[in-house]
Amino acid sequence: MEVLKFEHSISRIDTPKSLTFEGKTFLWVIHADKIPPHIGVSYGNAFFSLKANGKDEALPIEKILRVLNRKKVATLFYEVDNSAILENPQVVFSRYEKTIPEEVTCLNPLKFLFDSPSSTWIKELLADLEYRKVVHNVFGWQLPVDFVQIPDYSPRDIHQRLKQLKNV
Repeated sequence: MEVLKFEHSISRIDTPKSLTFEGKTFLWVIHADKIPPHIGVSYGNAFFSLKANGKDEALPIEKILRVLNRKKVATLFYEVDNSAILENPQVVFSRYEKTIPEEVTCLNPLKFLFDSPSSTWIKELLADLEYRKVVHNVFGWQLPVDFVQIPDYSPRDIHQRLKQLKNV
């Protein structure tokens, strides 16, 4: 089911060093070409994401970018208006320990952070942010040549992946 018609096209970048993170909020779609992708957020120069083995909490952006670069991970950066943030990400992420199959995904803290409680996967959150007109730009880094959008997937795909990760 396709929920998205973006007003913004993806601007491909050679390096995220061309982006200014300071004072801005970016929604990161990591492994943007995989099913399911992973999602996190940067707020200023701090990165946050909820994972199967814990969380990234206020990690320096440069540290995350080095790992993504070394592993050549396809990543999308959605620049989101700071006014869309309801609460400091540090506070929101402090409420979580890790993902839990069938209960908590990497999306859960972001649903509260961006006041999008009914979103069940990334495309719904992005559609909501687009509808509210708080997405300013979309940047793509290390994307496959034929990449045009986040692949379609379902919440079931998310929970299957979380179960696999739990057993690793």
